[in-house]
Amino acid sequence: MFPEVCPRCGSGIDTSELRWRCEQGRNCHLVAALSYAAGRDQLDIEGLGHTRVVQLVDAGLVADLADLFALTREQLLGLERMGETSTDNLLAAITAAKGQPLSRVLCALGVRGTGRSMSRRIARYFATMDTLRAADAEAMQRVDGIGTEKAPSIVAELADLAPLIDKLAAAGVNMTEPGATPPAPTTDDAAAESPEATDPTDAGPLAGMTVVVTGAMTGPWRSSAATR
Repeated sequence: MFPEVCPRCGSGIDTSELRWRCEQGRNCHLVAALSYAAGRDQLDIEGLGHTRVVQLVDAGLVADLADLFALTREQLLGLERMGETSTDNLLAAITAAKGQPLSRVLCALGVRGTGRSMSRRIARYFATMDTLRAADAEAMQRVDGIGTEKAPSIVAELADLAPLIDKLAAAGVNMTEPGATPPAPTTDDAAAESPEATDPTDAGPLAGMTVVVTGAMTGPWRSSAATR
């Protein structure tokens, strides 16, 4: 029997999708999400283990991943068992995490349907977070390993994460993948952006019209008209 409320936090259950989940989303498992994001294969923030994350959450200092990058020395020194050395080391690790490549940032976000290897493939294909966020399901399917079922889910998840991504970017977190370049426009995209396809001034006054010429035409006029 399915639960009527979330067994972890008591909030309602979102049944709008095939996979049911807590209405609180990531806030329901904030400690686990932050601990994962700080892991070695994600943002690699040394000194930010599970116990420290619990302290930060319980103290009300962080409510999402981006809040980590707004922590101050005074706030950390106010926590139990946080001396000057451990505080400075943690702040240095958080600052260093801002420079992680897009693939690690994407992995740290915990997008459903992705992991370390998929995050790398996505980041290397789109190269920048802006390009990635502009992709629709069809464009997402061009990434190796993403099919018709997974693509819409990833696109929707990124849309849900938009406020957090914006907040991370504003905090100075890197949003590009080193050495990667955005994909070239497809044939359809190029045609849509072509000036010839969009600029009506190049078409001429008779564009799209059929002109019928009647009467007898001889000499050079006949051959001239036939070529127009």
